[in-house]
Amino acid sequence: MSGLLLQFLEKYSDQLLELQRVILYCLVYYFAAFFFVMLCPVSFHHSSSLEYETLVDIVYHHIVSQLPPKSEIIAGSPAAPFGAYLSIAMHLAGLISMPLIVYRFLRYVSDAMYPNEWRLVKKYLVPILSTFYIGLIYGWVVVAPMVIVVVFGVGRQAIPVSPVFYVQELVDLAMNSVFISALIFMVGPLLRLFIDLGVLERSDVMRNKKWFYLAVFLIIMIIDNEPFFVCEALVTIPVIAITELSLRLGYKKF
Repeated sequence: MSGLLLQFLEKYSDQLLELQRVILYCLVYYFAAFFFVMLCPVSFHHSSSLEYETLVDIVYHHIVSQLPPKSEIIAGSPAAPFGAYLSIAMHLAGLISMPLIVYRFLRYVSDAMYPNEWRLVKKYLVPILSTFYIGLIYGWVVVAPMVIVVVFGVGRQAIPVSPVFYVQELVDLAMNSVFISALIFMVGPLLRLFIDLGVLERSDVMRNKKWFYLAVFLIIMIIDNEPFFVCEALVTIPVIAITELSLRLGYKKF
């Protein structure tokens, strides 16, 4: 086994070194975005130029603004406020650095592609990233607020209690909804790319797309942490529309 491993390492040493560099660059992109959203001022208070808000602060205040009136947010544990702050920063860093990370990995695998395959990938790069950020905006404006309203609204209707929320759970609920929406929105252009590359047969996709949509719904249900299928419904419906549009906007076999 060790001999086979050594042979593998010797044969693909250049590729592995390049992959190591790609991963290192991606980590640099991510942590640069992470420290930017945590530390860099994006809004200053009128009362003092020394008081400012970071992007994490703005996102947190927006999440809190979706809560019912007179809501109280509690820590739940000594580390929870900082954990919530880190959770927002980690999600934002992933969303901001995603285009650079995707492009870096695509450049890495481009050497293994034929020229026409690489042209197709570059052709679909803009639609894929565009749907990613459309999903991000949709998740931010529609999905996350609706999830918060429905989850806590249904709970209060079931048992009338004072609106008290754990900060970590509140932040994770909102940010997960946004991140899920951004990621799942890309599946339509990705599916079309795989068809044009010849990885998937269009006839098979069209015949079995109902199972694909069911799989999308189940994937969201698995990774989402709210119990009322709000995120699943709000994300799956536009994803179906985007996927149908991607599949039907002219088909040219690769």
